[in-house]
Amino acid sequence: MDTNKVEILISEICNMLKNSNAIGVGVLSPIPGAASILAKIEAKDEKRVIILGSEEAPYAPESATEIFDIAGQGKLDSFFLSGGQIDGQANINLNYLTSKNQISKRWSGAFGSSFLYMVVPQIILFKLGHNTNSLVEKVDFVTAAGSSDTLTFRRGGADYLITDLCCFKFDRRKGIFKLKSIHPGNSLEEIKAKTGFIFDYSAQTDTTSAPDKIRQKTIGEKVVPELMKIYPKFAMTYWKN
Repeated sequence: MDTNKVEILISEICNMLKNSNAIGVGVLSPIPGAASILAKIEAKDEKRVIILGSEEAPYAPESATEIFDIAGQGKLDSFFLSGGQIDGQANINLNYLTSKNQISKRWSGAFGSSFLYMVVPQIILFKLGHNTNSLVEKVDFVTAAGSSDTLTFRRGGADYLITDLCCFKFDRRKGIFKLKSIHPGNSLEEIKAKTGFIFDYSAQTDTTSAPDKIRQKTIGEKVVPELMKIYPKFAMTYWKN
């Protein structure tokens, strides 16, 4: 991806966080982290942003368990999850792939994702590498379920899925994704060909908006310096100056 595409993703995720006052970001998540920092800056620091892996205020967690503690108390509004596989029912797989009834590849594991998926009201799914191997009809293993039966207490769930090609909105009532917008330079035909699950869409789907000049300046002058402290390699890759 080029810098323009990265800034589009950051800007679009920032828009999703407009109504969130407390945002959690997992490890190795520079684009969601950048979007969360941008949301905090634009809200004049009235949002709390916790980034796992950050070691400095104001983004460092107060303890190793803080995210899980405040999520369980209902005090975390938004969190980001990804997976080696994501399916059309918003289930995610962080454990393993199977081939001929044998485990063919292992990933890092759940790391609390099943708990957070249940209790955080807004889960934003994020996946780079949009293809039929990662966005599948049915995951090989359900690490964290996208929905639960009506007898199960659940206040959390998927809200959006954003990839390097497009953005989906998840309809919790229907249990299906709907294409929300297509990133500049991509097409509906490409997305249909590279998505392994069925999704709703309109022939007149919007194009994902690029950040305006004010937001672009904020990213360059205020967000990137913070990224240099948390994700220096990522920041230097996309903003060399």
